[in-house]
Amino acid sequence: MTGESVDIPSRVYDEEPGECPGPGLTGTQRLILHCLYSRHHDGHVRQRHLEALLPAAEPWVVPYVIQQAGEYVREIQEAIRRGLTGIAVPHSPQRRLYGAFTCGTRSSSRARSGAR
Repeated sequence: MTGESVDIPSRVYDEEPGECPGPGLTGTQRLILHCLYSRHHDGHVRQRHLEALLPAAEPWVVPYVIQQAGEYVREIQEAIRRGLTGIAVPHSPQRRLYGAFTCGTRSSSRARSGAR
């Protein structure tokens, strides 16, 4: 991200929308919906919405995917591994996107930890 912070909910307990949530939603609105429901308390719901996020190239989606990398649900970890194959490819768009996030996170974390 570009120096902005994102507050990611630890869990969402709202009822999941139906199969085709809001046919009138824009692509960005759908991604926002998938980001929020990727934090759902039900692991199957989290995985389903995470898988919809993996092809996205928007930098604000990356923290939601990274948050899932620490999940204890093996199927979620496997979905990330399958969905982010471009990370291993030098100079790929996916590697640049996720690399930019992790580099920015490290420098932000150092700044925050020094301020405490």
